[in-house]
Amino acid sequence: MKGKVVAMSAIVAVLGIISAVAGFVAEATKVKLSEVRIEQFSCVYPSSPALGLGILAAIFALITRIVLLVLVGCCCCCRPRGSTSTPVSTVFNILSWYVNKQLIIKNLEHNIII
Repeated sequence: MKGKVVAMSAIVAVLGIISAVAGFVAEATKVKLSEVRIEQFSCVYPSSPALGLGILAAIFALITRIVLLVLVGCCCCCRPRGSTSTPVSTVFNILSWYVNKQLIIKNLEHNIII
């Protein structure tokens, strides 16, 4: 049992680190204002891997959350009645999914619109 917990923790940690590194690299490679050229009446942006890396970071964050949910067991649908799941953990689980969804939407809006 102890080895299984260590392996699960390592998998989640690796996925989280990949997500964080991809997010940091995306932020570092985004287009700077000084790199934008103005030609006639339009702006010309150089190519940048920032959007792809940001989407990759979001996908790995989502995969990490799903793996955690599967390994630990979700709040109420997979556990039998009377299990150790408390209403507080259920609220935090739902809140974390909502915040995650909002952050992904804001990230995509920022990268696509701006």
